[in-house]
Amino acid sequence: MAKFTEIEEENQAIFTEIINATDLRNIAIKILANNALKEVGKTVKANDMVKYLAEEDIVIVINEVIFDLLEPLQKRIVADELVAGISLDLEKDKITLSKPDFTIHTGVLSKYGSDVCIRLNEQIKLMFTQEADKENDEEGANF
Repeated sequence: MAKFTEIEEENQAIFTEIINATDLRNIAIKILANNALKEVGKTVKANDMVKYLAEEDIVIVINEVIFDLLEPLQKRIVADELVAGISLDLEKDKITLSKPDFTIHTGVLSKYGSDVCIRLNEQIKLMFTQEADKENDEEGANF
């Protein structure tokens, strides 16, 4: 069974600073450690029982042993990434978690560099949006 513990104050401060710099301050986010976690961190929506018992909306779990081995900037990047997928739809009053919008193999990133890969990713998204808009315009013209 997974053993969850509170995280160190220093690490909590990193997450608190990042959360406070967003519009997520009104969402109950709990940061816990589970050093059996096979990744540096994971963000999950709290199920109904957790919401009832702990009044938490989101739980971020980190492997604090690994997290503590990171340099300060690396810790901020990891924390930022774990928080980045959380969003609040004010119209629907609903919290959502989104998957990363950019994934790539390390070898490709090393070969071409982050700037080129990010630009390519953005260009592809734009192309899909333009194609969808063009299809919608064509469908509208057929009526």
